[in-house]
Amino acid sequence: MEIYLHNLPCIIHACFILHNHCEVNNNSVQPTLVEEAQRYDRQFQPATVVTQQSNANSAEGKRIRQIFLKYFM
Repeated sequence: MEIYLHNLPCIIHACFILHNHCEVNNNSVQPTLVEEAQRYDRQFQPATVVTQQSNANSAEGKRIRQIFLKYFM
């Protein structure tokens, strides 16, 4: 999945929400479906190419840490 760094906090937040929804409703993923998805990824996904790196002390890094901090507090 190609994503842009500025969209990453929203994507992570959506994953948290989906995970919590599954936990509350006692939903789980069958191991066979996980294995099938992993096989697909290995077969069809292009090699990962890092086009942008972020300095952990940059303003963007601090903003992302604040998002996690607010979520977990």
